[in-house]
Amino acid sequence: HLNRNKYVDRTTGLIFIAPKPKEAIEKCEAHPSLIADVVVSKFVDHMPEYRKQQQYKREGVVIPSSTMNDWTHKIAEYLKPLAEAIKQEILATQYIQVDESTIKVMQKDKTKVGYMWVINSPHLRMSYFDFYPSRASKVPKLMLDNYTGNLQSDGYSAYEVLEKISPGMTFYNCWAHARRKFEEALSYNEEISSKVMVEIQKLYQIEQKCRDQELKGDKRKEIRQKESVPILESLKKYLDDQSPCQLEGTPIHKAIGYTLNRWSKLIAYVDNGEIEIDNNLVENAIRPLALGRKNYLFAGNNDAAKNIAIYYTIFSSCKSLNINPTEYLVWVLTELPYYTIGDIAKFTPSAYAQSNGAL
Repeated sequence: HLNRNKYVDRTTGLIFIAPKPKEAIEKCEAHPSLIADVVVSKFVDHMPEYRKQQQYKREGVVIPSSTMNDWTHKIAEYLKPLAEAIKQEILATQYIQVDESTIKVMQKDKTKVGYMWVINSPHLRMSYFDFYPSRASKVPKLMLDNYTGNLQSDGYSAYEVLEKISPGMTFYNCWAHARRKFEEALSYNEEISSKVMVEIQKLYQIEQKCRDQELKGDKRKEIRQKESVPILESLKKYLDDQSPCQLEGTPIHKAIGYTLNRWSKLIAYVDNGEIEIDNNLVENAIRPLALGRKNYLFAGNNDAAKNIAIYYTIFSSCKSLNINPTEYLVWVLTELPYYTIGDIAKFTPSAYAQSNGAL
C-alpha cells in the first residue's frame, strides 16, 4: 500500500526515493484501513473471519485465513501498551466497577472455561478487559494493582476476600443483582418477591429522576437522602420480618439472605452521589462478549484470549465514548508508529475524544 515517489537528478542521474512511512506491522502489505476493517468486523460486529473472507472474495480480494490471523495477532501485540494505558487511566480514578464473564478457551483438543475480568470507569466511560484461566479470589487483587478508591461489584465472594485485605478501598454492591435474586424467586413466592421488586423499582425511579434532571454529586446525594433512605429503611424492616418465616434453601430464602448479608454495601450508594445504584455500566461493557461467544465460539488458546481482551478494552471504550472504532483504529495505526511508548497516553480513546483525533 506504500506509495513512495522516486525522483531522478537529471544532472547526476542519481535516483532518490521518499522515506518509507513507519508502520505498526513492519513489511506488512495491508493498509491500516484494511487491518482496521478486519479486526472491527470481528470484535465489534462479531463477524467470523470466514465470512469476512467471503466478503472480500466477492470484491476480488483473496486473503488467506493464516494471513488474517497473523494480522489480528500482531496488531493485538502492538496495541497491548495502549490497553495498559487505558487500565492506568481507569485505576487513577476514585470509582471503578468490576465484573467477570466466562469465555471458552481451546486447550489440548477440548475447550475449558476461562474468565474475562473487566474494570469499568463510569467517570471516564472506559473499560479494561483481561483474561485469566480462573475465577480465583486472587485475580481481582492482581488486576487492581494496589488501587485505592471506591469499588462496586456484585456479591461474588472474591470481592469479599479483597475487602478484607484492601483497607484503601471502599466497597459497594449492586441493586440489579439483588433484584435479580427476587426475580428468580418470583415463581416460588410471588407475594414477597413482587413486593420487594416494586420497592426496588421505586429506588430506580428516583435514579431516573436524577438523570433526567442531570443531578450529580451532592445534589444527587441530597435527593437520595430525602427520598431513597425512607424506602430502604422500610424495605429492611420488611426483609428482617420475612426472613425467619422462610424455609431454608428455598429461592426466596436465598434472595432475602443475599440482600440482607450485603445490606450495608447495597445502601452505601445513598451516602455518595458519585456512586451508581448498580453495576449495569460494567455489565453493558461485557455484553458484546456474549455476542462474540456465539460467533467465534472459543479462543484458540490463552494468548488468543488475551488478544481478545486487548481488542475489547479498546472497542468497548470507543463504544462508550461514541467513537467510530474503525476511524479510531486507523488513526492509531497510522500515527502511533511515529511516537514513543512515553506518548502512549495521547492515544487512548478518552484522549482521542477530547482532541477529536488531533494531537
